[in-house]
Amino acid sequence: MEILAKEVLFNTKVRSFKKRRTVQLLVLTLFSILLSVVQNTINQNYTIAIILSITFFVISGLFYYIKKDKVLFASNCLLIILIISMTQIIAIGSGLKDVGYLAYCGILIYGGMLGTKRFYSLLLASVLLLTICLGLANVFNWLEFKVEHKPWVILIDTFIVIMVIGFSIWLLINDLSNLFGKLERENIRVKKSEEKIKYLAHHDPLTNLPNRLSTLERFKQTQNLSNQQHQSLCVIFLDLDNFKTINDSMGHTAGDDLLKSVSQRLLAIIPEKGTVCRQAGDEFILILGELGSPDCATKVALKILDSIGKPHLINNSEHVITCSLGIAYASEPDEEFNALIHKADIAMYKAKDAGRNAYRFYTEGMNSDVAKHLNIISDMRIALKEGHFQLYYQPQFDLNSLKVIAAEALLRWKHPVQGFISPDTFIPLAEKSGLIVDIGKWVIEESCRQAKIWCSGKQENFIIAANLSSVQFKRGNLEDIVQKALKENNLNPKNLELELTESLLISDSPQLQNILNNFSSHGIHLSLDDFGTGYSNLAYLHKFNVETLKIDQSFVKGMLKHPQDENLVKAIINLAQSLGLRTLAEGIEDQQSLEKLQEFGCECGQGWLWAPALPSQKFETFMEDLGTPLKAEAV
Repeated sequence: MEILAKEVLFNTKVRSFKKRRTVQLLVLTLFSILLSVVQNTINQNYTIAIILSITFFVISGLFYYIKKDKVLFASNCLLIILIISMTQIIAIGSGLKDVGYLAYCGILIYGGMLGTKRFYSLLLASVLLLTICLGLANVFNWLEFKVEHKPWVILIDTFIVIMVIGFSIWLLINDLSNLFGKLERENIRVKKSEEKIKYLAHHDPLTNLPNRLSTLERFKQTQNLSNQQHQSLCVIFLDLDNFKTINDSMGHTAGDDLLKSVSQRLLAIIPEKGTVCRQAGDEFILILGELGSPDCATKVALKILDSIGKPHLINNSEHVITCSLGIAYASEPDEEFNALIHKADIAMYKAKDAGRNAYRFYTEGMNSDVAKHLNIISDMRIALKEGHFQLYYQPQFDLNSLKVIAAEALLRWKHPVQGFISPDTFIPLAEKSGLIVDIGKWVIEESCRQAKIWCSGKQENFIIAANLSSVQFKRGNLEDIVQKALKENNLNPKNLELELTESLLISDSPQLQNILNNFSSHGIHLSLDDFGTGYSNLAYLHKFNVETLKIDQSFVKGMLKHPQDENLVKAIINLAQSLGLRTLAEGIEDQQSLEKLQEFGCECGQGWLWAPALPSQKFETFMEDLGTPLKAEAV
């Protein structure tokens, strides 16, 4: 929709430019003809004066067509009239030696500026043909040409023609200069966008720390250097304690400021050759290649606990937060990054279990999952069987019309004893255990069932977006599950959107391409969730039929305070527009953010400015309050 609006605006500007240029050349032509009429009348060349006078009045009538926006018709008529008029003057004048013959050059320049390629070709062919005819008429004396011997007449006529040609060429040069200037500015803008996207692909936008992709590269460099110098390689996994509680009570903006404060303190502690990376959320990874013994790592860990535990000045008030650390040494010279991170992650959970604000080294005895995790996995199996999972729906708005066009289905789990358990807690465990395949199947079936109910009424174009996990592609028969759910609910595929993750697309397997292409060919929408927070490899945007890029809420929430976040949001929107993709901003919480996104050209959005994720019945009530009720009866 945004691309179409820009195309209309561009066409309007082009038409306006052509109209203005045609009027300028019309005025120039009439002025030149008027001078020639006066000159020929004074020199008693009444025949030529009459021809030019008729030409003057006929051309004056073209302003009527320009006023009616028939600019191309007026331009073509001008060129045809001038050709006919000049040919008559040349024929009764000096033939090929007539000064009026120079006007053909001006007419060709007019044709290049005003006409189409096809019309210009016809015009050029006509001029060449007339030149041949006039030449033959001169050679075989078919016409009687009279040679003008009045120097002042020739001087004036030549001056008028050269003036017209010169001014026309000046306009043409000016147009080309403006065009090249615009191309240069556009080239600079594209280069800046590429630089921002390149930076975004390797850094966390909130803290400016390397992201996971960049950290993987640095890990390999540190590993090679450590092996050459026979030093131990150490990874520390850091997770802030109770960050969600602090973040909810202080607000997301303050939470972001706290994360930046933590990252700055970590950078001050870690040696120059070490690496600090923001893994995700409130998790950080530290890579150290110069720690020869656990005693050295212990000293670093104690410095981190002491530094992070000191008060952080946020919003002119002090806030205290602690962290838990998991430390893992590489047991093999070529140990993989993910394996080492996994060990450090296990050790970090042991530190959490020990009361938080602590560190633990990984040991082989930690290979078994933490008991808490085992209990959650066991309870998830029961929840799936007994129907404890629910889908909540967050409305997605068109930012131009501010109408609800879709809803994102979000998984919620209400434990019979513990109450609501955060998706950040159980979804990673579901993925690790493989339960996400069965849970994801239920999510797709429930999304299709609810979509059919809501799309059976007036909201026939309403879309429900369901999230997919990479595990579902690897372990589950996802394509059959989706097709079966659509068929059983008699749901049009256009009412379903599947949200993909960057970690899924980065695998880029033939099987994955096959599945996604089949989804797209059946009319199912595909979107890319949290764009820019992970690998951000732009190559897969060309390979997969992704229609929408979802801008992560961390960018949206920070763009009003941080120019870097604002620039990143604009860069993502510009990238999406250049690729013909739609953008959807998450985490819109205030009117200012909404207006900024509208200004940048973002098409869609969702967030607490309108509503949180709601149960189906409350979502229906929300839609009724907006005056766009959904049909709640089953079909």
